[in-house]
Amino acid sequence: MGSNTVRVLKQLDACPIVTVPADYDYDLPDEIAFANDFKHTFIAPELVPLINFTQLWNSTLLMVHIRSEKTLSNDQKLNKELLKNALKDVKIRFLEV
Repeated sequence: MGSNTVRVLKQLDACPIVTVPADYDYDLPDEIAFANDFKHTFIAPELVPLINFTQLWNSTLLMVHIRSEKTLSNDQKLNKELLKNALKDVKIRFLEV
């Protein structure tokens, strides 16, 4: 990244940015990975950038859960369901690893 890009990134707070070098040949992403432990209860404004990017690029959201316990706690199960509902207008695929 160039120095101007780095300066801009340092000045912004809570603003989603996708930076792509000028000479990089890229395609729009088929999937966007979202690693999550389901321990945080997301509120709608936190998910807006994620929803916007997946819809803008017609991408599938790959919800990646790295399993540290055999089962989810009740709070984690609730948070997972809340996420499913909040992201109902987005194509989602869940992956447990």
